Amino acid sequence: MNQLSLDYGVRPNTNLPEGMSPVWLMVRSQIWCGPRLMLEYPDGYRQIIIGWSATDSAADLRVFWTEATEGGPTVCLAIGGDGGVRLLADTGEHLSSEGLNLPPGEGRAFMALAESLIPEEVAAVIGPAPSPKPLLLL
Repeated sequence: MNQLSLDYGVRPNTNLPEGMSPVWLMVRSQIWCGPRLMLEYPDGYRQIIIGWSATDSAADLRVFWTEATEGGPTVCLAIGGDGGVRLLADTGEHLSSEGLNLPPGEGRAFMALAESLIPEEVAAVIGPAPSPKPLLLL
């Protein structure tokens, strides 16, 4: 697989007032894309992640393996639109694709997912964590 880099930043908005300066993300897997993810924690708590736009509406969510630094450990990252991601408590309420009728939530620039929290439908696309690149010692 050819390595892809994404330029990702978050514009200041009501979801994340401070925004986030653009960063380059090295993509180390296929990218799962969808409207939302349901995370189920070991204690039974459930949380929904959606992508967010700076115009205060839902955006696609993308999940993939990346490295914080070249040769560093791989991390499963969920990113949204130019407004970051929004974490919602699962209240059983209907989620409108226009961002209306959303339960209370919290805005973030991105979310790193523990391997145990990656939903099966995402794992089927992104696969297991890639092996680190071997270091060349001289």
